[in-house]
Amino acid sequence: MMELKSANVLVRYNKEQKKYHQEKADKAQMSLSEFLRQSADNAEIIIKDNMVLMRVIEELNRIGNNINQMAKAANSANLSGKVSDEMLREFCFRLQLYTSEVKSLSAIVKMKVD
Repeated sequence: MMELKSANVLVRYNKEQKKYHQEKADKAQMSLSEFLRQSADNAEIIIKDNMVLMRVIEELNRIGNNINQMAKAANSANLSGKVSDEMLREFCFRLQLYTSEVKSLSAIVKMKVD
């Protein structure tokens, strides 16, 4: 026997949102209520833990600072003749890649916090 649904939930939409979801429900041959229930049941929920994300951002910033310090040290070693130009170019290229990766990751994490 099917259980009677007696609890209500109020969902506020603007007109475009309601139309969009109603059209999707119609295509699935469902009522809007059933469509929303099934969508909610099958939705992937991402719980934002801002404290963890903030720590990740701080760590990424530290890594970026370390990369900058390494680049400065390599440049100083090159100027004093301790490193070949080719080695320095390779080192700088790799540092730029790492720096770019850190910046990309940092931007992704910051978007998740917001």
